[in-house]
Amino acid sequence: ELFRIPDFCLGRPLSAINMWLGTRGTVTALHADAAENLLAQVAGYKYVRLYDVSETDKLYPKYLREGTAN
Repeated sequence: ELFRIPDFCLGRPLSAINMWLGTRGTVTALHADAAENLLAQVAGYKYVRLYDVSETDKLYPKYLREGTAN
């Protein structure tokens, strides 16, 4: 068992458990996640910008690399 579900989650349905790791200079494109998230920055810094759902029509997709869905 690599990860243990914290006691405060027991009895609650979990939809997914993911861990995302990145190296220096990693850039994540603007996106929406289907599940709730918890960000824990271990070293360095991460710039996070959050938009209200009411702003969706003012946002547009931008691709980091040609042909990727990001």
